[in-house]
Amino acid sequence: MQALHPKAQFIPLTTSYRSTYEISKFAATVLGSENTAGLYARHGDEPAIIETNNPAKAVWEVIGGLPKEYNTIGVLLSTAREAKKFYEEMTAQSDLPVKLVAESDANFSQGLMVMALPYAKGLEFDAVICPEYGKPLFDGHFGRKMLYLICTRALHNLYLIKGGQHETAITM
Repeated sequence: MQALHPKAQFIPLTTSYRSTYEISKFAATVLGSENTAGLYARHGDEPAIIETNNPAKAVWEVIGGLPKEYNTIGVLLSTAREAKKFYEEMTAQSDLPVKLVAESDANFSQGLMVMALPYAKGLEFDAVICPEYGKPLFDGHFGRKMLYLICTRALHNLYLIKGGQHETAITM
């Protein structure tokens, strides 16, 4: 840092303020870390893991139980193709308003949004729902990083939906 400017001072940023302590701790375990020293002590609910045979229905049930004052709810999926497919499943089961964010330059707005993870990087939501939890795509180093990114988009609540076929157990 000194090379950029002679009077520059390096100050490491070591505390995360986005998510609750419980969500941040869970996200750290996804990457294999048990270090909780840099987690801000704003407490909330533990992340919920929900097992179901109908992930879209489970998402609607979760949404129905969220506080009315939540302005942003993100349903995050691995790819744009999976997001579009899940959006279609959700809208087939309810007439409630939901927005599909299908491009990286789409506007972030209030309400319920279904989107691919790459479009959610840098964003935050009052609640995040991951309907692909338990699938092999979260195996390995890259998969765990994807899951970490999903988890750390949540401010207050995190829901991991485990359902469907071809699932593997993720051990934390």
